[in-house]
Amino acid sequence: ITPELKEYESLILNAEERLVELETTLFRALCGEISQYAPRLLKTAQAIAELDVYSALAEVAIRQRYARPELVEENVIEIRGGRHPVVENRLRDEPFVPNDVTLTNDELVHVITGPNMSGKSTFLRQVALIALMAQIGSFVSAESARLGIVDRIFTRIGAEDAISAGQSTFMVEMVETANILNRSWCWTKSDAARQRMMALRLRARLLNSCTIIRRRAPRPCSPRIITNSPNSKRIYRA
Repeated sequence: ITPELKEYESLILNAEERLVELETTLFRALCGEISQYAPRLLKTAQAIAELDVYSALAEVAIRQRYARPELVEENVIEIRGGRHPVVENRLRDEPFVPNDVTLTNDELVHVITGPNMSGKSTFLRQVALIALMAQIGSFVSAESARLGIVDRIFTRIGAEDAISAGQSTFMVEMVETANILNRSWCWTKSDAARQRMMALRLRARLLNSCTIIRRRAPRPCSPRIITNSPNSKRIYRA
């Protein structure tokens, strides 16, 4: 092996290490240069991010025919011609059937009932999503919507298990429901506390439990039945 080949071998073996060192040096130099303009760059990035959010919400509102919600200082959820924003967008063969809901201090609880796979969970999610969209300043998937200020939304929808954690479907449901009750105090034993909370509630149940729920409801309870029409469309009946 000649001295020239030995030197060339050393260059090849150390090339990757030298490449990393060079990249690190250049990267640190670039960061040092950019840091001088960090406040201006962060301010610009924030403005672009806000503009991106507003333009995206506006584009979806126009494309999906959303309506501007009315926010009021009342404990109310009043939706006319509401549609699930995600399900509606995924339907291809037929349009989503709009539906209404009204929750007020005089009617705090609506019981949604119907057979399995009739759309109960979709209806519950729809109301929650419309309320959430209104709170963030977005137009909503409805013909009109009148809502009070919502400080939190709790849901317990669907069936899933956590076998790896030793929790069955029933146990997962009980744990999640207990978490909702502990954080929302919707069904506290104190009538005074319950009156202060005035939480608006939608509950999905099968037909055979509606009578019991209505008898035990703390406020007027309005049942809402979901049925399937002969052409397989879901119809929401007050």
